[in-house]
Formats: sequence, structure tokens, C-alpha cells
Amino acid sequence: MFRRPLALLCAILLSTGALAQDAETAQKHFQDRDYDAALDSARQWARSAPRDGDAYYVQGLSLIALEREAEAVSPLQRSTELAPEDAYNWGELGRARWLTHDTGGARDAWKRSLRLD
Repeated sequence: MFRRPLALLCAILLSTGALAQDAETAQKHFQDRDYDAALDSARQWARSAPRDGDAYYVQGLSLIALEREAEAVSPLQRSTELAPEDAYNWGELGRARWLTHDTGGARDAWKRSLRLD
């Protein structure tokens, strides 16, 4: 009788723990300047939590650190879609666009960041 709800609750708690672990691992690698590992962990984090803008934000930051700015635009754009009120997401999207010589896109993202900040 209580098996099904209990099993569902256990699955949710386990997945939440895994999600927290993915986030902590990605952030730890980034802080340690191990950007390849941070990128891999952030991608895993995004697979387990596709609606978490922070997972895409860390991917973008890692790609910029790896001097792969053109690749950083897409995850940073996704982070702004998922968290449109986060000024940091817009600021980093602007930086990625600036580094890829998209001055108009950079200007628009930075304007949005400044309005939110």
C-alpha cells in the first residue's frame, strides 16, 4: 500500500543527492582551475537537471576558460533562457559574444545585465 509512494520518494531523494553532487563537483573543479573536468561535470549536471541554468552557466565559464569562446555562447544563452533575471548569466553571455567578435550581441547582453544588476 505505501510501497509505491515510498519508492517514489526514495528515487526523488536519491536523484536530488546526485544532482547536488554534480553541482558540487563541477564547482569544485572550476575553483581548482580544472576546466576540462568542470566542463564534463557541468554537462553531466545539465543532463540530470536540464532546467537548472547554473549547469549551463558553469559550462559556459569553463569553455571561456578553455579559450573555446564560440562554444560558450550556446550554454550561456541557455542559462539566460532558464534564468532570465540573473545579471551574471547575461554578463557572461556578453563576454562570450565579445570574445567571438559579436559586438552587437555583447552590447545587448551587457545592457540587459546592467538593467538587472
